[in-house]
Amino acid sequence: MLKKENVWSVLTECIQELIDNKEVLLDRNIELIDLGMDSSLLVDFVELLNDKMGLELEVDVMYDYTSIGQLEKYILKLVEENDKVKEKQSPDVGLVIEDIIYRLTGVHIEKDDEMESFVNMGIDSSLSVEFIELCNEMLELNLEVDAIYDYATPLEMKEYIQKLLGGSDTIKVQDEELIEDVLKKDANIVDDIAIIGMSGRIGETENLSMFFDLLENGERIKRTIELNGWSNSSYFAGDTSICSFLKDREKFSPLFFHISPKEAERMDPQQRIFMEEAYRAFEDSGYPREQIAGRNIGVFAAGRAMEYKDKALINEGIDAQSFLGNDMSILAGRVSFFFDLNGPSMTIDTACSSVLTAVHEAIRSLQNDECEMALAGGVFIMPSPQFAEMANKTGMLSKDGCCKTF
Repeated sequence: MLKKENVWSVLTECIQELIDNKEVLLDRNIELIDLGMDSSLLVDFVELLNDKMGLELEVDVMYDYTSIGQLEKYILKLVEENDKVKEKQSPDVGLVIEDIIYRLTGVHIEKDDEMESFVNMGIDSSLSVEFIELCNEMLELNLEVDAIYDYATPLEMKEYIQKLLGGSDTIKVQDEELIEDVLKKDANIVDDIAIIGMSGRIGETENLSMFFDLLENGERIKRTIELNGWSNSSYFAGDTSICSFLKDREKFSPLFFHISPKEAERMDPQQRIFMEEAYRAFEDSGYPREQIAGRNIGVFAAGRAMEYKDKALINEGIDAQSFLGNDMSILAGRVSFFFDLNGPSMTIDTACSSVLTAVHEAIRSLQNDECEMALAGGVFIMPSPQFAEMANKTGMLSKDGCCKTF
């Protein structure tokens, strides 16, 4: 194994061998090009260094460190890093995962259980957070919580972590810059994403400014249920008399959005309100409609079909407007069509994480240069108590009527 004190002698021997001159006096300030090393000789030089020193240098290193002294310092740094990490042995990842599972669930897993999902072992969404935190603490990692969903069994998680640690018992580090490149290999990632405009209506607030004011003051948006058709005793757990309703949800200017009044009547309110807030978001960003028309702008809309068609339009009959107004796959397309946006356009439904997923997809699309700007958001409106009844029967509703953000 190459030692730090031998780097200079081995380096000079390689140079002398390559230029076939054992008598040449070498100084650390000498440029490699001044020794006659053209691009062809540099390739041979790198191969010789790797063979003599046990390194894995790439040819482009020679263009970053052009003098003998610079190259020596770079190689010394590699040797020093290898010496440090060689003493640091990675723990048995499988045993660590088994220990964490036992801590969280009290369950001992056997070899045959490695392909069993974490969910089946009793690790729910709440325990998933604790699981990842313990992994990060015990293995000195920086995993995100979603790793447990991508690698959903102990075996998959173990193999994934072993790859992060170098694929074996020894953590191998050769070059900090190389590691940084590997971590960012998925794309030419643009880390900075600017939010340039926002709009929204949450509960009884008319805009985000009102909503943020309520949050800052610690106020809650909940009122006694007064709408016809909402039975206070059948659908809610605990305090059954409170909810929050959108104001002016029935108001809409169809002609402004180039939609006929007949079609507007058959549109799910979710489509109408999402279009209104999309318009306000672009307005808030300072981009009028004419400035974004025809541009590569993506739309990532989170939404799911509700029972508006079945409840409100039960006596209206089935027609094309009913279909277009209630199929939520059309939600993002409506926005793209109205604003003449040519970027990716998709409606996303991943239940509670829909908006988060929409924002994630928008960011990824920007990072991959699939669009130059993106609109990301979501909408969820219950036109009847039906969804609330189903949610209550699964234990999903808050007993005090207040949202429990997790």
